[in-house]
Amino acid sequence: MKGVKIRQRKRQGSTAVMLDYFDGKKRVQRVFGSASTDDGLAIVLEAAEREAAQIYADLLHGRYRPGVGDKPIDAILTEFLEYIEASPRAVSTRELYALHIGRFRKFLATTKAKWARDLTPDLVVDFIRSQKSSAPDTIRSSVSMLSTAFKRAVNRGDLQLNPCAHDDVKEIKPSTRAHERNFTDEEFEKLLRTARAWGIEEADLTADFFILLGETGLRLSEGLMLRWCDVNLDPDGSFLRVQARPGWTPKTKQSLRRVPLSPRVDAMLRRRLREAGMLNPSARIFPERWTRKSIERRFDRILKRAGMRERDEATGDKLRVHSLRHYFATTLVRAGVNAATVRDLCGHSSIEMTNRYFTMPNSEAFGAVAQAFDPRHKNVTNPIRFHSIPLVSDGNNVTSGNG
Repeated sequence: MKGVKIRQRKRQGSTAVMLDYFDGKKRVQRVFGSASTDDGLAIVLEAAEREAAQIYADLLHGRYRPGVGDKPIDAILTEFLEYIEASPRAVSTRELYALHIGRFRKFLATTKAKWARDLTPDLVVDFIRSQKSSAPDTIRSSVSMLSTAFKRAVNRGDLQLNPCAHDDVKEIKPSTRAHERNFTDEEFEKLLRTARAWGIEEADLTADFFILLGETGLRLSEGLMLRWCDVNLDPDGSFLRVQARPGWTPKTKQSLRRVPLSPRVDAMLRRRLREAGMLNPSARIFPERWTRKSIERRFDRILKRAGMRERDEATGDKLRVHSLRHYFATTLVRAGVNAATVRDLCGHSSIEMTNRYFTMPNSEAFGAVAQAFDPRHKNVTNPIRFHSIPLVSDGNNVTSGNG
């Protein structure tokens, strides 16, 4: 480009692309971007050519604004979080933005990226690959929220292009790692016993909260925000509702749901209601001072005391509070509940998310085949094994419908 030269400079493990031009007062030499692969370099060069053409046109018309790409990445992210905090978004949404931006900041601390011009598609791809311990949905949420931040930076003139919008970022597949390790029935009961036996403050209340999460599948935030007006203790079938309220909205639209109560959760809530006496229907069932972090810390302490804090030998995953939700879904699947019902009870946004629970571990798969085809368990002469026969009562005796 006449008046604006594009130069390449080899670095250790990467190639830097530089723009060299005279802005009317002084000679400017600045790094536009860098890449470590040929494909990445081609992307940066293409963007540099567009930038050079824009600079040249701006210089001709006397409207050149120097410094695009010279703003610190941290300043861009800080301004974006301030913008989100001042927006009318729900508190839970603002917390999610802060969480995912924080993940990206931790990743940046491990790199040499400092300026806006260092925000390349390669950098975002490296960020995605670094999140090996996160679930695929979590990684996709991080990239989506980063894309929103970078799009705003482009509109403000702080960034030349949105790195998250490039095909290389869209095509990369996050890790297909399964969700964290589930509780077994024995581990779940051991967690509850340990919570009640340990002489910590609100021990019984903590165990009741874990029962609620493990046998209703509520997310941690949904359990903390649950109020007495959300619970219907009807003798013919008690249930609870997950619904939005001022200052808080569930994770997705599908999270708005009705969940039947298990006998143990029903008994626990009735007991809590008797102990509470007169109460405000809009009051939370569990203390308002409880937060996500305080529950997670308490959960880890109880796991350590119960000897269940170690990671799974096969996957390296460990139990978390969110594992109680997975325990609920897995228990439904093992009971023969179909995928659509599990999706509705858990409030999943798609059936693909639910289908993860229908992937049987190898140990269970081998056990299921061995049991199904073991001669000791087979009974091919019993027709009831293959289809149900309706039962008819004659007033005194119950007989099969086919006489």
